[in-house]
Amino acid sequence: MPVPPAILSQFQQAMSQDRYAQARSLAERAVALAPADGVAHDMLRSALVGLTNYALALVSARKVTELMPEHAGGWSSTGSLLASLGQKSEAVECFRRAMELEPDKVGHHVEYATALINAKKLVEAEKHIRAAMQQFPADTGLVFRLAATLAEQGRPDDAALALGDALFADQGNLHLAMTMCANSNYGSGTDRASIIARHKNLGRLVMLADPRTPLKHTPPKPGPAPGKLGAPGRGKDGRVRVGILSSDLREHSVAWFIEPVLTFLDRSRFELVCYCSDPREDSVTRRLQRAVALGPAAWEIDEPPPIPADNAPPKGWRRVAMMEGYKAAKVIADDRIDILIELNGLTTGSRWDTLRLKPTPIQITYCGYPHTTGLPTVDYRIIDSITDPPGTLADASAVEKLVRLDPCFLCYRPPRGEDAPASRGDGAPPNPGAITFGSFNNLTKLSEFTLRTWAEVLARVPGSRLMLKGTSLSDSAVREFTLGRLGAAGIDAEHVTLLPGAPSTRSHLELYQQMDIALDTFPYAGTTTTCEALFMGVPVVSLARAWDDDGCHSERVGASLLSCVGDSDLIAASAEEYVQIAARLASDTNRLRHEHQTLRDRLIASPLCDAKGFGMRFSDLLEGVWRAWAKV
Repeated sequence: MPVPPAILSQFQQAMSQDRYAQARSLAERAVALAPADGVAHDMLRSALVGLTNYALALVSARKVTELMPEHAGGWSSTGSLLASLGQKSEAVECFRRAMELEPDKVGHHVEYATALINAKKLVEAEKHIRAAMQQFPADTGLVFRLAATLAEQGRPDDAALALGDALFADQGNLHLAMTMCANSNYGSGTDRASIIARHKNLGRLVMLADPRTPLKHTPPKPGPAPGKLGAPGRGKDGRVRVGILSSDLREHSVAWFIEPVLTFLDRSRFELVCYCSDPREDSVTRRLQRAVALGPAAWEIDEPPPIPADNAPPKGWRRVAMMEGYKAAKVIADDRIDILIELNGLTTGSRWDTLRLKPTPIQITYCGYPHTTGLPTVDYRIIDSITDPPGTLADASAVEKLVRLDPCFLCYRPPRGEDAPASRGDGAPPNPGAITFGSFNNLTKLSEFTLRTWAEVLARVPGSRLMLKGTSLSDSAVREFTLGRLGAAGIDAEHVTLLPGAPSTRSHLELYQQMDIALDTFPYAGTTTTCEALFMGVPVVSLARAWDDDGCHSERVGASLLSCVGDSDLIAASAEEYVQIAARLASDTNRLRHEHQTLRDRLIASPLCDAKGFGMRFSDLLEGVWRAWAKV
């Protein structure tokens, strides 16, 4: 028996109006009436996706493939849900099946390539994409995936060539332009002025991409407000309502830096709501949810939060994943948010489609992207006086107004409990005749400039080795390619150790116990990796050229972090000085042992880990931008 037409019609109407609970009820009736009909189960899958219950949706999707094994759409839907839930290998096989059933649909090829990339089968992905591009030469989706797999192999310059060719043929393509901007932060062949111009041009393209105009907001009148806000916000008791918009509120490097904000933002002045734009949720997500709900009381709780039985988001948490930009903007505007802080910039998961509509009076970009967004609707970008010194070209490089949060614009939540192994200082003392340098930054950051400089470091330190780690190195072909790049730069493969991704935070951190000195990357420095190295007692040598001498924010982040722990003498102003500092540190066994033994305690005692103090400074910054907008 098929699904009754009346129920199907009512279901379609409910879905079109985003009435997902009603749609689910109708779909469950359809399944009860037609349990052997794959359409009924697909209806239920669709409604559950609308309700963001992806685990239950996967059960329905699997039933669709069981009842309709020749239906490519069912396999594709199942693959998408598997990917969202982190089941990468099975997702690959589902997308492969969809592609085999409908080989003439380019979307299946794009999905399959994406799944291969997520599973770190990068060379296989590149091979498939290049073959598919022969069949679908004008498809930009394939170009994006080609650029992604090239970048993850450590080939951002090759990715730039692929993007550039496509952009030349389609100069108004917003998505190509955005990907080109993001990729340009890694490459070694583009001058800074071109990168700045590219980002600003992207902002113009974004504003032209949608005929809907940004919302207009009227400043509040001065009146009773908490603290020194000067004008009331739209929250309870006149507090300012602050929204956090991100796709990275999960096990992601951004989470280590946003948790102090979520925990210690001054609740007497601000209310907090998070807008999660990625369907994936994990134990880190639940920890962040607890921080939003409990504030400072959540900081010392180490046990993982329980998984909610009903999958309902807690108070102060909104799910906007897979929600069209206008709808997400409406949710935020209806919540009467006063200040929206977005954490993606132009990285994967960016919600430029929401930001361009300006659903809040004040929009701020922070933490997740090392450059301007280019969007005129984003008012501020949070940095500090080391990453972007006043009186330099830094201010002119951004469309947003730069606001400096000193002494460092970041605050790091160090690992705790089982996630925190013994530091390098608890191990054997360094051997000056067998120093191990290392970098756990992703391969995309290993510019040719970086590799040539590292080669000089190893040449200056007899008996030294280089240890690299990255998830992409699980692909044997990527390993061979990386060794080839290192050899071309002058680093013998016999002096190199390549490590794939680790299965847990603890096992990842334990690998730092094998490292004596961490070498930062450039022009895109490490952030999480630098904090991890410091936490594990491993000193970091970083390059931070002046803004007026080819420096930039992304390169100078390491200098900001090292300044916090008192290692400013390990910050180089040139590549030549970088080599000298690394070689000198390698030969100074006493200094190196002191670094190994004291760095963790110095990091924890530094402003970089002063979560409570940072929360107050962050709150004061938000108060300042609120007062400026309210003109009080």
